[in-house]
Formats: sequence, structure tokens, C-alpha cells
Amino acid sequence: LNNDGKEDIFLLWGNTFTSGNAGSSVSLYIQNEKGSFTESLVAEGQLPLIIKDATKSYPDLILIAPGVSFPLWGWRNNDYTFIDQISAQKLKTYKTEQVELISQRYQKTLQLKK
Repeated sequence: LNNDGKEDIFLLWGNTFTSGNAGSSVSLYIQNEKGSFTESLVAEGQLPLIIKDATKSYPDLILIAPGVSFPLWGWRNNDYTFIDQISAQKLKTYKTEQVELISQRYQKTLQLKK
């Protein structure tokens, strides 16, 4: 996520019983300098959209969930924190990228190193 060369892992898990109307939850694990993974986000929703902003060490995340507004999460004090609910209209103003596309690009770099 922050282009430090260390893997970050998103897990999509759950169902309507564990995750409510969203039908799933997302967990994010970030690798620290010792190589261990720390859970930095757990929330109901689908895999997030990444807000492209080169000025931030970790990008803000928008979790896709049912409804007319979407939770915005930001990197604060070495952890992701809920910041705000944003409308679908405001979502259109952000430059975003899907986690799946970022993951595919990363996997291609690993294949090139082989």
C-alpha cells in the first residue's frame, strides 16, 4: 500500500451472520520491520478502493458496502481509523484504484524477479 516493498494483506471474509448487510468483512494486515503482520483494519464491507494521494504514507481507503454512503478510513497514528461517511456523489470526485488491480501489478513484479 505504501510502496515500501513489504507485503500488505487484505482478507475478505464473513457472511450476513458475521458481517451484517454488507455480507462480508475486510481485514488488513501490514508487515512490520521485523516481518510480522499486524492487523490494522477490520470492518464490514467489500475490498476497498484505494484513494491515490502521493502525499500520504499510507493511502486512505473507501470500503464498498450497501447503502448511499461509504466509510472512509485513513492512516492515523500507525493504524487505520474511521474518518467519515462519504456520499456516492463525493466518491466520484476521488481518484481511486481497486485493490485487486494493485495486487495483480504486484504479482507481476514477483514473476519478473523469478
